[in-house]
Amino acid sequence: MTNANPLQLLQDLIDCGLQPARREFWLFLDATPNRTYGLRINAENLPTDNDCKALTGLNIVLIFNGYLTKYGTLRRLCGSILAARPHLFWILDLDLKKIAHLKIGARIC
Repeated sequence: MTNANPLQLLQDLIDCGLQPARREFWLFLDATPNRTYGLRINAENLPTDNDCKALTGLNIVLIFNGYLTKYGTLRRLCGSILAARPHLFWILDLDLKKIAHLKIGARIC
């Protein structure tokens, strides 16, 4: 197990004043990213609540394989992401082809 922040590159970009397009960022739990603004997260090196601060205010999509992902791992990662207060947060199970909306952002009128 490593202590490196898997979201450090995103945090470094944000610290330089950059943001992902449409403020959207995709995370892939033990899966290979196929998006421009995506990052693979390994179950053995989950980000902490503090690491996830880079996700604050962003629209987050978390992709995982439901048949392979342990519930405790998914729950811990989702808790850390929610603690960062993303604007929107969806999780997508590639095996069951289902999406869950864990947080829906406020409307701006």
